[in-house]
Amino acid sequence: MPLSDTPEREGTVFRFEDLPDELPRPPLAALRFFRRAGVKIALKTWLKLPVDVRWAMAAEGARDQVEEAVARALLRHVSLRELELIAEPRYSESSPVAGLIESLGLGERWRTEGWTALRAFERFVLNHLSNNPRLLWRAFEEISGLAASPSSEWTGLVAHAEVQTRAPKEVQRDLMRLLASEQLLEGRALILARTSGRRAARAAGDLFDLYSELTPGTIELDWRVREPQATVLWQAHVSTHMGEFFPAASLLAATTAAVCLYDMIKEFDPDARVQQARLVEEAWEVGKFTWDEATRLYQTPR
Repeated sequence: MPLSDTPEREGTVFRFEDLPDELPRPPLAALRFFRRAGVKIALKTWLKLPVDVRWAMAAEGARDQVEEAVARALLRHVSLRELELIAEPRYSESSPVAGLIESLGLGERWRTEGWTALRAFERFVLNHLSNNPRLLWRAFEEISGLAASPSSEWTGLVAHAEVQTRAPKEVQRDLMRLLASEQLLEGRALILARTSGRRAARAAGDLFDLYSELTPGTIELDWRVREPQATVLWQAHVSTHMGEFFPAASLLAATTAAVCLYDMIKEFDPDARVQQARLVEEAWEVGKFTWDEATRLYQTPR
């Protein structure tokens, strides 16, 4: 049984956070722990902590009240020079931040009755993600079991890239049918392209000096084959480990997947092109994978 499924860890890490049991980045529960303790630490400091200490910090952060004595004991695992004091959180867990209820499409009754029924940690998560509508929506679904809004109606800032085939009509038609039926490269073409895009997004902090202190958190990357337009649409939404939208990593994910797919089809269509690579406010049109599968890398059998 995975460590995260053990009773003492249940309700500590959300599925949408896409975290393995080693917790290579702080989950939201750990962020709350540090906020309540009035400190923050660098990611490299987090990685030096034993895994059981990481889980203990997260578990404490998921409790209704973070006990001061427990926090002090856990923070003894961190050198004083690696602790940075921070100001009080800009929001309270007692009420939703401005615009949160409206973003989720909920009624005023939920502002009082629904909000107070949530755990303190869950209220923290929703407030913390209020500036990241896509992740906020996913968090709300997991917390409440209710749909904030159907995925087909969700609109927000995402990375967008297209692969357009430009072969003669007959070749183009056959190629698009292969892609739509997922038979190209024995059904692996789109999955492998997606895996490449996810790997690129995961490496964004190493590739861009400006983001060297950030690491990607939740990564969404999927495709839609548009047969009439002879294009494959890639959409990506990547968040940082702090729960903020990560534009550079999102664009890197979508364009890498598109380039990878182009490389696979160029022998059939030398004139194919990658186009419309951009960040844009648009509906989330893709979504082949369920949330449980959404961030799972494809692995070829050994």
